[in-house]
Amino acid sequence: MKKVISENIRTKLKAILVPLVEKEQYIFYSQKMIKLTNLKSLIDLGLIAKIKAGVYLIKNPNEDNKLAIQKNLPVIIKFLGEEYKNWCLGGSTALEYYLYGQTFQKKIRILIKDKINKNLKIGNYIFEFRGNKNLTKEIINILPINKTPLKLLSPEHLTINLLHRLSPNELPKIKEIIPSLFRDYHFDSEKLNQYALKEKKIKALKTFESLLSKTSRKLSANPIWIIQYNKEYKKYVSDIKKVKTNHLKPNNNLQILIDNAIENKKYDAYHSTTVEGYNITPEEVSKLLDGKLDIPKEKRLADFLAIKGYAMAFDFLIKKIKNDFGHPKINEKLIKDIQTHLWTPNVNYGILEKKNLGLYRHEPVYIRNSFYVPPNWIKVPDLMDSYIKSMCQIKNKIYYSVISHGDLVKIHPFIDGNGRTARFLMNYILLCSGYKWVTIRNDHRDKYFKTLEQVQTKGEIIPFAKFIINLIERNK
Repeated sequence: MKKVISENIRTKLKAILVPLVEKEQYIFYSQKMIKLTNLKSLIDLGLIAKIKAGVYLIKNPNEDNKLAIQKNLPVIIKFLGEEYKNWCLGGSTALEYYLYGQTFQKKIRILIKDKINKNLKIGNYIFEFRGNKNLTKEIINILPINKTPLKLLSPEHLTINLLHRLSPNELPKIKEIIPSLFRDYHFDSEKLNQYALKEKKIKALKTFESLLSKTSRKLSANPIWIIQYNKEYKKYVSDIKKVKTNHLKPNNNLQILIDNAIENKKYDAYHSTTVEGYNITPEEVSKLLDGKLDIPKEKRLADFLAIKGYAMAFDFLIKKIKNDFGHPKINEKLIKDIQTHLWTPNVNYGILEKKNLGLYRHEPVYIRNSFYVPPNWIKVPDLMDSYIKSMCQIKNKIYYSVISHGDLVKIHPFIDGNGRTARFLMNYILLCSGYKWVTIRNDHRDKYFKTLEQVQTKGEIIPFAKFIINLIERNK
């Protein structure tokens, strides 16, 4: 039976971690910091997660341990690497950090200048520690990932090692990636040759030179993440055609569509906010929007401000739909205007600064209860530019609404409110195209987030498309 911990003891236990958090030291050695009895209680409270014997990660008490490990992966890598004198990331792990600012691998390869060959399972990851006698500071490159400086094998050495190690069957997978690495990072040709000769990897060097000569002329000026985004977009457009929409006929009576949306405003306000985790009742939503309920100045302030922000964004969008009926078009201004209206009540209450409204994020974000990690914030402007250009090419308006919704949540361009912004965009396209407003109810949240995660992690649009199109059908 789990031991019950009093509130007084809880407070004292949390206080143990405060000095570490203040120093931004989220990983610690337990023997040096905390007594064994306190350690067990901190684990029971969900305040720490075990990384390995004697090493723990400070986390949110409501957060799954494996998810906390994923979110803090760069910090964990750095901590484990620095237990050795010389270390760096190698293999596919280093390649993905260079190109994407994150890794999608479940195996994390760490090279150590030591006689070592061991694996360590942490959460969903296998950390592969491999000895490399030639590992020196000269062949290590430092790259900041989410504000954490990670050591990576230099591009030249990484390229030769990958081409030397990969089998002929695996080689085609990186034929486009290696030249992109060459384009995005400075390569020292002399260093490349010297390393290949020293390591007796001349064949790998020739493969690399051949690869460059064949592809450099065709190499896109776009960074690798835009090349990848464009591939995914084309796949969405191709795959979604398998979901039929011919039976869904638009209604050209704008007033009927607007009246229906306004009639369901309170209903949608409740569901669109509670599906994101806000805590408010339908009755409170109704009274708040009717002006019969004051916003409390207490811990539920965020819940009530979310409803006020929703109402402002909704009213703005209705006016926009009236102007754009028959020809919906997503652009950056529309997306940022929705965000601005969503968060204006927080500005009015002094929680946010007005100058920060509608800005793309400048820091990493994580999605609650999801193993998907959105792109590095540095990539967001490029991705949003490609997103807007791509969405406007989709002729079928139902497909347009579905893909724009799923893809915006995948990019996650803002610190918060991405889901609400995506649902507003979807409904803007639907109403402008003659279809009724679609509400994703709170009791649909599991299926909604599950199908969204399939878009995010697997690039599969069909389950999400079927989910949304089923809701459109019910609106007929």
